[in-house]
Amino acid sequence: MSDSTRDRRPSRRRVAETFQKEVAKGRQTVEFTELEKLLAKYVKAEAEYLQRRAIAQYTQAEAEYMQRKAKVDVQKLELETTLERFLADQKERQQEQREHERTRLSEQQDLQRQTIDLQKRALDIQGKAMNMQERLMALMEKVMDKLN
Repeated sequence: MSDSTRDRRPSRRRVAETFQKEVAKGRQTVEFTELEKLLAKYVKAEAEYLQRRAIAQYTQAEAEYMQRKAKVDVQKLELETTLERFLADQKERQQEQREHERTRLSEQQDLQRQTIDLQKRALDIQGKAMNMQERLMALMEKVMDKLN
């Protein structure tokens, strides 16, 4: 509560002193209606003071609530960010793993193709060797026949 708020709020004693001074000066007679007006003024001032105080307390409570809510929101945002990063990292790792698998599979297929090509060449060479061997055998038979 600030000093200016305190100054605007009339105390009962101040109201009573003001009324007594007015009565002592002779300007005021102790009448019920005047007393009623002063009390009404005091009650009104007291009500305004209590209202301002309640608003200030409500505002402070609301500010505290908003701070707590903001803190929770920040924590929630940090958690969501961490989760998003984790999921992005996991997705990236899975993609890298798939690419690695594709590369490995492609290399494996290339090796299989090369192996098949080498086996075909080996069979061709083996076939040629067999042909040469047959020709050699035929030639040797001719030579043997001529020698006999």
